[in-house]
Amino acid sequence: MRTPMNTCYLKLSWALNAMYAMNLREEVTRFE
Repeated sequence: MRTPMNTCYLKLSWALNAMYAMNLREEVTRFE
């Protein structure tokens, strides 16, 4: 039970972090 839940959560958090990083990068380039 532990393994599938952890992998699913890690994939979800990684996807959210990637989206946040891309949005942040767009904001930075927009302000420059």
